[in-house]
Amino acid sequence: MEKTGVKSIYALKYAVVEFLPNYAVYWMGDPHYLNNQPPPRLFQYYWLIQTAERNILIDVGVSPEMAAQRKMIDYKAPDVLLENVGLKTSDIDDIILTHAHWDHLDGIDSFAKGTLYVQRACYRFTVEEGAEYDFFRRWGYPTRKDSFSLLTLMWDNRLKILDGDTELFPGIKVVKVDGHFPGLQLVVVDTEQGRIVIASDAMHLYDNLDRDFPMGLYFGNLREIVKGYETIRNLAGLVLPGHDPKVFDRFKSLGKDVVQVYP
Repeated sequence: MEKTGVKSIYALKYAVVEFLPNYAVYWMGDPHYLNNQPPPRLFQYYWLIQTAERNILIDVGVSPEMAAQRKMIDYKAPDVLLENVGLKTSDIDDIILTHAHWDHLDGIDSFAKGTLYVQRACYRFTVEEGAEYDFFRRWGYPTRKDSFSLLTLMWDNRLKILDGDTELFPGIKVVKVDGHFPGLQLVVVDTEQGRIVIASDAMHLYDNLDRDFPMGLYFGNLREIVKGYETIRNLAGLVLPGHDPKVFDRFKSLGKDVVQVYP
């Protein structure tokens, strides 16, 4: 493969949750229509890409306050978690937001610099279209903080709005798939050892892709989710789902909360 500037990729687990129902990660539940299944144990991630010039974070997790409010298990704040890879929050140069659900955006206050890249559809839903209706506001999708965070980043000249698939850096591009959230974007990284697809919540679990069994929690539509799986397959890379504990079984552990995906 053509040489790229990507030096390393890590998955960082900032918390564990056990409050989502089975049917949130499997459409109509697994098995179908049975509502007595135990809630799945899900890992909360963000991802770090390092090049020779930049430290690029994919999503930012949540604040300590949100972690306590949502009763997250084994929460680690960004400054604590990044110490595992020898970084501080101030070392992050760029942030790619896959989508604006609270568990991917709420922690933005820990990062005082750097440009955040977001799809226009995601920005509009978070600031305008979702926030317009009491239903979404009441359920926190988006939260007030999420809406104001993106708007503030815009006014602070730290927000870059994207319109579809875009190469952001050499060997690093985003691919818009929607589905789970308007404007949800994959992060596709071409390394010297092959392609890596950070799918985030285009798929919560490996199971969603392997069994062609979409998740049940979405703000776009079901067809977009299934079509997104075809996009992921066609990209033909090593895939990282949004919340699967099996990531820690498949890659080199650097401790309790970090795995090295590449090299």
